[in-house]
Amino acid sequence: RLPVSLQAHPTISASHWVWREVARILHCHPSVHPLASIWNNSKILVGGRPLLWTDWIIAGVLCLRDLFEGEVMRSFSQLQEKFALSSKQFWRFLQLRSSVQSVLRKYPEALHSHSLSVTFQVGFRSGHLASRVYKLLIDPGMGVCLPLQSAWEGDLNYEWQTIWNNCTKASVELKSRLTQFKILHRTYRTPLRLFKAGLVSDSLCWKCRSENGSLLHMLLSCPRITCLWRGVFDRYSLVLGVDIPFSPDI
Repeated sequence: RLPVSLQAHPTISASHWVWREVARILHCHPSVHPLASIWNNSKILVGGRPLLWTDWIIAGVLCLRDLFEGEVMRSFSQLQEKFALSSKQFWRFLQLRSSVQSVLRKYPEALHSHSLSVTFQVGFRSGHLASRVYKLLIDPGMGVCLPLQSAWEGDLNYEWQTIWNNCTKASVELKSRLTQFKILHRTYRTPLRLFKAGLVSDSLCWKCRSENGSLLHMLLSCPRITCLWRGVFDRYSLVLGVDIPFSPDI
């Protein structure tokens, strides 16, 4: 949890929420991986309380990885040599070792770098961190189905991995790319969405006033829009010499 003093900070609280959501989606526990902070960690407790030892922080002992050499926890003498800890910190070392060993028994994967941790390391070093995390989220090998993709799959049966891979390649013109981005991320305020938010009195389409104004209806299946799309399909069929049936999937 964030300290109370930071919970009202818009940037920090939002970043904290995003980090925890990404970790949840990718099945990476935010408190038990090599780059997880030792301090104020809800899983590393002594006397039932998280730790915050200033002397250790100043010495550079910051994350779980700092306590280990490979998969073996460093001895106190090794930590002294690496971080110049005072001999007076030995009792605290015993407390910390006991707590960390307890965590490892419950979360043995804590010593193994998750792909999310690797992505953060590369992003911090080489830049483009946000795009790297986003690419990881849509990587089919991760087996992740984002809520956004689930919403689209409820409307259209399509190969969504192809769409995610090509979402920035449809046009070089910025306005067209922005329009595509907004559609793909379902950011348009449709009548149905505004009604669910309690901002309008009904969910009917503003044009035909006969069906719920979902995103798919407003873009493709509203009778007032269908004639436009049929004309587009007819023109493509004529130019290409192939009969292209009208379908939202296309």
